[in-house]
Amino acid sequence: MKINRLTSWNEILTLSQQISELANQEQWEELPELATQRHQLIESFFSEPVSDDIASEIASGIKEIQELD
Repeated sequence: MKINRLTSWNEILTLSQQISELANQEQWEELPELATQRHQLIESFFSEPVSDDIASEIASGIKEIQELD
């Protein structure tokens, strides 16, 4: 279960990085689709509580997303 959750979380981080890179390159037309994908993944990810054993990694990732956005 932990590996699945971390895989999902890493996918959210990857999408966040891609969104940031596209915005920096002013490739606006691709952003809405990726942002929608990321939003759906975030909603799905947080539909269950985050376990204590991965909480610090998730908190670190949230900070990274905030910096990217």
